[in-house]
Amino acid sequence: MLVQGDLDATDVASLLRGMQQERATGTLSVTDGLRECSLYFLFGHLFHAVGNGREGEAAVLEALGWHRGSFSFDARAKLPPEETITASTADLLAEWDRQNAVAALVLDALTPLAWWGSRTERLRLGTAVAQISARAPAATAMAAATLDHLSGGRFVLGLGVSGPQVVEGWYGQPFPRPLERTREYVAIVRAVLARESPVAFAGRQYRLPSPGGSGLGRALRLTVHPRRPDLPILLAAEGPRNISLAAEIADGWLPLFYAPGRDRWQREALAEGFRRTGARRPPHEFEIVGAVPLA
Repeated sequence: MLVQGDLDATDVASLLRGMQQERATGTLSVTDGLRECSLYFLFGHLFHAVGNGREGEAAVLEALGWHRGSFSFDARAKLPPEETITASTADLLAEWDRQNAVAALVLDALTPLAWWGSRTERLRLGTAVAQISARAPAATAMAAATLDHLSGGRFVLGLGVSGPQVVEGWYGQPFPRPLERTREYVAIVRAVLARESPVAFAGRQYRLPSPGGSGLGRALRLTVHPRRPDLPILLAAEGPRNISLAAEIADGWLPLFYAPGRDRWQREALAEGFRRTGARRPPHEFEIVGAVPLA
């Protein structure tokens, strides 16, 4: 059984399965760099968890979303007396998969905005979110420019990386290195909208023109002039590294699981992004969206 390691190589779900199979007793501690969660096992049964202001099953479901960071296991740690988890490990993993597969089953993020835009005059129209693996960056930029023209400059592009269940299971795209993919994706979208030159990009995740193939591909430029070359781009982010990335390269942040009374680590992650060289906006110009779901 692994005693310590990196979440890049072994995700939390695999760790939970391993604890169950080994009938382990002890404390598994996981962290994504800013947040921590302690998971307590007795003969392989996960009976208690606490971390980041949550406990029980809620703490486990949050930790399952951490794909960067580290873990350690202590078989000698003192176990707490309380039991806050009644669901089995299999049930918890199934619930995590269900929650993260929902994004693959709803309507397209962009198409309905054309309908709503045709029936409104002042409302801003934004995606929350358009998943980057669903469309090539150039296709997303074209759709954004089109909706911004149709709506009279009211469109806001909200982007999100989603999770491995949806990215690999639904879109058939690789999930590793999501921060790098997001950075390159946003850079290409901005280059298309800026329309300053034919778009050529040589990244590790995206390359334009695509190498190989027929050899006939060439750098191209959007034919129509965008209404707003600096159309606002917001990033959906949950983990600290992704939040810092949003503060660095985006015009705003779409928070997830945000609680004003427990937001110190999120404020620190934003501050880290604002301090980076070349950060796009100062804090007072950066938009943080307070989502209010409506039915």
